[in-house]
Parts: sequence; structure tokens; C-alpha cells
Amino acid sequence: MLLADLVSLFTLGLAPLIVHIISGVPSPSYLCDRRPSWHDQIVLCNPTSILWRYAAITNRRIRAVTWSNIDIAATNALFWTPEGWDGSESMIQRCLPFTSHLPRKTRLDMLSLEMVKNVVVFMQGVQAVAALANDFGESATYTALDAVSGLFLPLAICGLLRLFAAPWLTNDYTFTVNSRLASQFDLQLLPTSSKSTYYRRESTISIDSLIDHQLRNEIYLNHRVEEVHPAIKSTPSAVQVWGSIIFRVVYITPFLCAFAVCFMYLTPFITVGLAPKGDWTISSWLLSLFYTAIVVPSIAIYGYYFVHGEIHRTTIIPCISTTWYKAYSLFVMVFIGVLLTVSGIETRKTNLRESGEFSVSSLDGYCLGVPGPWQQGTLLNDTTNTLHM
Repeated sequence: MLLADLVSLFTLGLAPLIVHIISGVPSPSYLCDRRPSWHDQIVLCNPTSILWRYAAITNRRIRAVTWSNIDIAATNALFWTPEGWDGSESMIQRCLPFTSHLPRKTRLDMLSLEMVKNVVVFMQGVQAVAALANDFGESATYTALDAVSGLFLPLAICGLLRLFAAPWLTNDYTFTVNSRLASQFDLQLLPTSSKSTYYRRESTISIDSLIDHQLRNEIYLNHRVEEVHPAIKSTPSAVQVWGSIIFRVVYITPFLCAFAVCFMYLTPFITVGLAPKGDWTISSWLLSLFYTAIVVPSIAIYGYYFVHGEIHRTTIIPCISTTWYKAYSLFVMVFIGVLLTVSGIETRKTNLRESGEFSVSSLDGYCLGVPGPWQQGTLLNDTTNTLHM
């Protein structure tokens, strides 16, 4: 292949992966001077972490009795505190001293970056579903997902789960540690609306206010303090509780279906009618193993935390700081590199000028960019006859 073809192929192939990460991992909100290390950041890019966030945001909205602009901001934010990542529900109050900007609305702004992300994710997901369906069609001559251009199309399908949380996604907020922490906060509830709206009122900075605010900040970030500002805790209604249960069942169902697809790609015991069509290569098996390594742990983690109610407590996957989850996330990233390398070596251009993967005996047309009939056992097509003509 020409260099231009390779660049185009890898750009097309990496697009779903890049969109999945950019749309699913917001910029962290740092509430302390210490910054996360590389292994604390790499876990955020794990597809299991991203899809958990979508589920947790949706579940929190379903169970919420009231939903204010501070609720949507704190629910979407990734807080980095002295104790690590924190997405607990208590952060809705504990983050208040660090608030410098809140969204005006309690739902998705139609003219926002998050809306653009939703549209892009939806379009990529539809394209990926069509490509996957083609693999099981009678007209399929090769597994389209195994070429570099199709490696991460299943991630685009997973991205469709973002649509559950789409109405409540926003990045229109700012939580930071700077000189503004010297200001005093005043919470006001507007009686003209059923939605709570929080405002901040600046006050004159003095030595006493700085000392007082420092003490308040330490209390706000202290996990041993349950509540900073006394508030009435509302219990979700029976409808909300059942809505949460139904949502969790619906959300985990696509993962079970994905496991069935991975099983069909890996096992030799599937009948010819159900098996995906096309020629199998090393990339075919690596691709199946890769998505099995994502789907199976996700089912186990989500199933455990869904049943034990951890999804009600945090929007950040609870095991994010554990050593085993960091090792698992690093394994996923290394696997991506291996998959790209092997698939890049095996991808060829067909005589229809499409990229696909073939076994050696089935190649006919373009091989390494040289036209002509393929002869097994040679690296390039025989052009001797062409030269003598």
C-alpha cells in the first residue's frame, strides 16, 4: 500500500476509538494541588469506565427527587481530590466551595459541544451496526471488521449507550482551586421554579474570611464528614426505584448480546448458518479476544455493582483506584497496540480498492499494490509476461 493509503486507513480506523474516548472522558476537575499519575488517568479511558459513567448518570437522574444545576454539574464532573477520584453523591455539596461556573440549564443544551458529540456518536454507531450486520450476510466475502478501518467499529456500537444519558450530559461547569476560593458562597433557591438554582455572591475578602474558608474547604473534602450543609434527604419513590431496576436490566442486556456475538466469533461449535462469513486471519481471533476481554469483565463488574447498589453512590466506577483495575486498563491499551500492528500487517487492498483481510490462498487482485493474478508462494505478482509484451 502507498503511504497515503496507510494514513487514510489508520485515520479511518482510529476515529471510533478517538471519538469514544473524547466523548466519554470529560476534563477532570482538580480540587487539590496534587495531580493524578499516568496510571490514575489511563483508567478513565477504559471502555468499562466510560460506559459505567453513562449508566451512573442516567441512574442518578432517574432516582433524583430534585434536579438542579449543581446536581447536573457535579454528576458530570470527574473530581480529583486528595484521596483520588471521587464521583460520590456527597460531592454535590462538598464541591460547592470550588464552584466558579455552573450550567444555566438542568438538561442538555441543544447548541452545545455535548450535543455535537451525541450526533457524532449516534452516526458512528449506526454505521458500525450496518458493518457488523454485513459480516453475517450471505454476500460477505471477508470479515470487514478485521481490517484496520473496522477494528473499533464495535466501540462505536457501545457508544450508542451514551444516548441513555444524553439528555443530562454537559461540560458547562468549572470547579477549580484558585484565588476565588476566598469568596463566600450563598445558596439561594428560586421559588418561581421547581428546579433549584444555585448562585454565588462575592463578599469582601479579609484575613478572617480566608481562614474561615480554608477550614470549610478541609471539611468539604473530608469523607468522614457526611454532610456539610444540613439538607433534607429525599427518598426515591417506588416508581423511581423500579425505574432504576428496569434501567439496569435494560443497560446490561446489550453486553450479554455482545458476549453472544463474541462467542460466535470464537467457538468452533456454531453452525454454518449462524457463523459470520468471510476468511479468518490472526486478526480475526485477536479482535474476538479483544472484545471478549472487554465484555466479560464489564458484565461481571456491572452485575456485581448493580446488584449491590454501588451505582447509586458514585458516577465513577468504584474499583477505579484498585491495582487490579489499573493493570486491566493497561492490558487493554497494550492489546489495542498489538491489534493495530497485526491488523496493519495483514490488511490488503482488493481489486475493488477496498481494504480487507484474506487468507493467502484466497488473494486475487491487489497484493502490496501490484496488480495481476496472485501466485501462492511469491511476495509480489509475476509481472514477467507483462514486461515482454
